[in-house]
Amino acid sequence: MPSMSDIETILRRISVRGYRDEAVSSDLLRQLVTAGEQAEPLTSIRVRTHLDEQAAVQRGMTGLLGDYGKVIRAPHYLVLTAEEGAHGLLDAGYRFEQVLLVATRLGLGTCWIGGFFREERVSAAFELGPGERVVALSPVGYPQERGAKGVLGRVIRSAVRSSRRKAPGQLFFWERLGAPLPVGLAERPCPERWLEAIRRAPSWANKQPWRYVLEPESVLVLKQGSQLKEDKDYHVVDCGIGMAHLHLAARELGFEGSWELDPVVADLPGDVTAVARYRLPRPLERCLG
Repeated sequence: MPSMSDIETILRRISVRGYRDEAVSSDLLRQLVTAGEQAEPLTSIRVRTHLDEQAAVQRGMTGLLGDYGKVIRAPHYLVLTAEEGAHGLLDAGYRFEQVLLVATRLGLGTCWIGGFFREERVSAAFELGPGERVVALSPVGYPQERGAKGVLGRVIRSAVRSSRRKAPGQLFFWERLGAPLPVGLAERPCPERWLEAIRRAPSWANKQPWRYVLEPESVLVLKQGSQLKEDKDYHVVDCGIGMAHLHLAARELGFEGSWELDPVVADLPGDVTAVARYRLPRPLERCLG
């Protein structure tokens, strides 16, 4: 398969819910685990990608159709774990999305599954350290788009609106939350590719909880609302996923920056929290050409 850039990979990836019975080679599976080990981190928190070799995922699924559950059958599963801590969920989303993009580049299908599994059943299959928890899962295999599995995948995708994304004007703002982007900015080639790569990030039930405020020399990442499952806020995981897209696309476009976590921001609505700020290497106007 021809090599794909990060942005091409982001734009190509979809959530796959129907898989062929064909097993993936041990070499490709090892590449995914290695990708987890080598994923660029946000923090020093321990985040790991495990290959499920004991059918722990299938035993731990709740079977709720609304979050795919046992209706997904795949030859392999990846299990994401992270230490509990201030930024564990954020860093978990950030790193695991990098792994799933590697899977896309290898021609494999994946799908984020968060919350709708019995954590104790899944975690029992792995040697986890103190405070280390199962955060999310992903099936891995070759996509099956035809036959009963393909039809079921399309039904679920429609039910959770996974192919629908909020318009840029609902996600991206200029210097303050609620202020529209300058006319024509999102249609220029560089910002269009960057913003579209960010917009394509997957999220829990496609809720898209992120909001991005473009500032003179940075991008502010905000989270709207919460989605709690077993004391884990999956909207924080979602923000990590979106941040991975933002950073990978910025790097490809030539303006790689750095993250500041938990920035202090005044006058935010009650259900909105500041997650991070992406410090750009030069003024935003120059980055976007």
